Amino acid sequence: QHLDKALCTLEPPVTVAFVPVQQGREHGTALLASSKRWRVPREAREANTGVLAIRNDTNYTNRLLQAWTEAYFDLTTSGFLMDQPAFRAALHKTQAPFALLPTPYNCRGHERRTKHSPPNHRTAVPLRCQGWPSAYLNPGVHTQLEGGRGCIILHSHDIQ
Repeated sequence: QHLDKALCTLEPPVTVAFVPVQQGREHGTALLASSKRWRVPREAREANTGVLAIRNDTNYTNRLLQAWTEAYFDLTTSGFLMDQPAFRAALHKTQAPFALLPTPYNCRGHERRTKHSPPNHRTAVPLRCQGWPSAYLNPGVHTQLEGGRGCIILHSHDIQ
């Protein structure tokens, strides 16, 4: 599959396209709800910022990226270090037009750590350019990601 579909979603007035975080699994919701400057309603979409398609020729783009930088700085000074809530706040504040991409544009695999890890701790699945070893994955994760066959972009924080 190609990236053209993602790029084609950037027809005016759309400024940015992304795979959304599953509703109810957003990050920093309480922080954003209580922030005076970056208040965001619970129903506002959150982008998985690992993969973004951004038009580079709009005023919205410049305002969105500037606001993202400011929100990230402001939120990190409160002790919350994560780019997705800052992007969510910037997207809401600037009202930049956006489009949603389907999940295959940002395939993320997560595996539960060993029984010695903290409860509910998850780690990124190590990916290789040729794919990942199915023996590493539990069957649920392997099935969900179709062994990578259904992915357009494989996104991991642990590329081997």
